[in-house]
Amino acid sequence: MNVWLKLPVLLTVMILIAQTDLRTGTVEGTVRNLKTGEPLAEVRITLGPEPGPVATPNAAAKSVTTDADGKFTITALPPGRYLVNATRTLFYRSRRDAGPTTLTLSEGQRLANVQLFLSPTSVIAGRVIDDRREPLRSVRVEAVRREFRDGQRTWVSGAQTTTDDRGEYRLFNLVPGTYYIRATQGSSAPMFYPSSPDSQTAVAVSVDVGAEAGAIDIEMRRTAEYSLKLKLGGVAPESTANFLMRRRNGLANEQQTARSEPLTDNTYRIGQLAPGSYDLFVQVFTSIGAQPRVLTHAASIPINVRDANQDLGTVAIPPTVAVNGRILVPDPLPSPIAVERLALTLRALDFAAPLGVTTRGNTTPPGINSDGSFTLPNVPPGRYQVLLNGLPPDAYLISVREGTRDVLDTGFTVTGTENPLELIVGGPGSMGTVVGAVVDALGRPVSASTVVLVPAPERRANQNAFRTATSDQSGNFIIRSVPAGDYKILGWEDLEPGSYMDPEFLKGFETRGETIKVQRGSQNQVTVRVIPALR
Repeated sequence: MNVWLKLPVLLTVMILIAQTDLRTGTVEGTVRNLKTGEPLAEVRITLGPEPGPVATPNAAAKSVTTDADGKFTITALPPGRYLVNATRTLFYRSRRDAGPTTLTLSEGQRLANVQLFLSPTSVIAGRVIDDRREPLRSVRVEAVRREFRDGQRTWVSGAQTTTDDRGEYRLFNLVPGTYYIRATQGSSAPMFYPSSPDSQTAVAVSVDVGAEAGAIDIEMRRTAEYSLKLKLGGVAPESTANFLMRRRNGLANEQQTARSEPLTDNTYRIGQLAPGSYDLFVQVFTSIGAQPRVLTHAASIPINVRDANQDLGTVAIPPTVAVNGRILVPDPLPSPIAVERLALTLRALDFAAPLGVTTRGNTTPPGINSDGSFTLPNVPPGRYQVLLNGLPPDAYLISVREGTRDVLDTGFTVTGTENPLELIVGGPGSMGTVVGAVVDALGRPVSASTVVLVPAPERRANQNAFRTATSDQSGNFIIRSVPAGDYKILGWEDLEPGSYMDPEFLKGFETRGETIKVQRGSQNQVTVRVIPALR
């Protein structure tokens, strides 16, 4: 064997390895208990590349666990921006004073002394009793909080459990904050603490970091419940129907199970309804034996339940219709579109249930054809937003046209008489970029703050028109793939998830934001004055 022939190859490999090591970076740090300052062992630290095209190329998520002194080291990180995640049971990471949530690494950088903080979670405990003060077992108890999602205020679960044989419950591992506690027994409507079927008259429970709120007792008192009867008009006799309910109130819309009883001749009774305002969503399908099962009719019906049973008579349920269109690519893209990876969805904007109708390019027969034409069958009449997923990197849905109108942001109404849709896909030159820094009142950089690009009012029905970023350890941020248009840019030290989409929330802050105009292919640079958290 001639070792000299292999030596150049070996040297080349060693040089390449050395060059690779020089290009990658390292992050070292410590995790502590924010409340006590003590180091925390057994914390799972994950650095994942920030989502988005070319944000951190060739990078994969890396995880380590802190040692007995709360220390961690993550090596071999390509340059780029990373999201920082730290988790441990019975601890949570607060939105402020918890260290950086985004890190930017340059080539070969060693980022040392990164300080992360976790806080102890909280507990809410109590009993569930009947109107005679007797304990109730096997009752489902849930702590819920309000968030703004899909264009409406809704309940989000923080924790749930069931009562034991003494009627006691304990909701643990809760992120500190304000919750509403509701209990559900069997098929009855939920009861909110202390004893209300309506969340608007319920009492909120606030719990601090590492604290336990006890004696949160819920009385499952008997309340009046009513029913309504309706006949589904315009549907075939052998059809089957599903019903979903949404209770409307000023706090948050509540999805509830509709307890339906089929009678005769497409007539149904919906029972166990507490007084209040509801939306009843009706879906009508072909008969049970038919395969495949097809949605033939659908409607959302507003209902007001008073103090008596109701008979709505015959309610016409309109038939579903087909929506047709074509995907167009006016200019060349960096990578070709793979039709089999595409998923086209119409997301309902005004139904009582979170409804979406999707067609794909990989079905048989395909819902999206190789020439870009598509058909979405069996779409309930209503207002929808168009979503297109599965596009290659640096390709974007930039316009949706229905006739002469662009409906990408406003949505469009399906009636069966609308024009075919035209979905326009553009490349990287069709989007802009916003870069900048977040500073406090003294001009000092602020890390881990949330930066939001809020689109002009007429575009806010489109959730995808909002753009967000988190400032890194130096207060810097970058927002890529921004659709052209006018925006207000705002930065918060502490921000509830999704609250920036709530019109009521935004009213108090819009005047504090700077207006910027993003153009196709442009880069805007801006300094954002942070909105401080309430102390």
